[in-house]
Amino acid sequence: MGMLVILSLPVFAAWSVFDETAPPPVRTMRLVTTLITMMIMGGVVFLRQHLLDRELLACYAPLSIPLRISNTCRRNWCNRKNWRPSGSW
Repeated sequence: MGMLVILSLPVFAAWSVFDETAPPPVRTMRLVTTLITMMIMGGVVFLRQHLLDRELLACYAPLSIPLRISNTCRRNWCNRKNWRPSGSW
């Protein structure tokens, strides 16, 4: 529903600009209201996405510990004296 509102706001802005039956102050008020609503809704969508990204990263944080251990083991193996990289990593 929210996405439908965001996508319909430019239609309302165009309607307020091209509707010549309304007086200019009414058209200006409609346009400003539409633009302010677009800014607010865009901020809400950004905030919601940011919070969902943080929640997703918190869910995957425990999975990164084995990856760090694996990278440490690989680094220690690569730092051996006579080891030559084969390019398979």
